[in-house]
Amino acid sequence: MARILICDDDDDVRKELGRALEPLNHALEFARDGNEALHLLGEHPFDLLVTDLVIPGHSGLDLLEHMRNHRISIPVVVCSAFLTQDIKKEISRHADVALVEKPFRHETLLTAVNRFLKEKFPT
Repeated sequence: MARILICDDDDDVRKELGRALEPLNHALEFARDGNEALHLLGEHPFDLLVTDLVIPGHSGLDLLEHMRNHRISIPVVVCSAFLTQDIKKEISRHADVALVEKPFRHETLLTAVNRFLKEKFPT
């Protein structure tokens, strides 16, 4: 069973992300902002991070940079409605980062998550 950290400042979106990932039967933990996500990432091992790009405290890009600087090497799914060409270009440089545009379909999110977890955690 994988441990997935979901970070989004919108309660409804956080719940929807949880509902979308629930059928995978992995352990889900939630953070409301970048600061809480950083704390949880430092305290517990996770297998995947699903994060919004625009969140209080630290942005999704800040989280990626922090993870790289602290050798936290887990895949990341970035969900955002604010995906500019520059952001898409920046994120596409990372093989272990997937983009999902909001509003998202459950199938799109599940495909991105399964891309990273299917070998380590077959369903």
